[in-house]
Amino acid sequence: MESEYDALIFTDGGCRNNGKNEGEHVKPTDKAAWAYVIVYDDNVITETGGQLGATNNQMEMTAFLESLKKLEEIGLTQKHLLLSLDSEYVRKAIS
Repeated sequence: MESEYDALIFTDGGCRNNGKNEGEHVKPTDKAAWAYVIVYDDNVITETGGQLGATNNQMEMTAFLESLKKLEEIGLTQKHLLLSLDSEYVRKAIS
């Protein structure tokens, strides 16, 4: 992979019932999940997780925060990174 960045980070989160329709809300039994992918050098690191009753925004933010923890663990926090985030909620929080 030839890139101007030292690492590429992709994050995503979601839930089964995001409350977009009138009268809907996240129920304690609704499934929610998050995931990230970090690509650097010849390495690809992925992690996923989830919980019941979490909102879409909670899972989006969890994916981002967990990726940051991993970046710190592998020593990439001071490198040139490209983050691919599909969450306006997370983008606004870090901008």
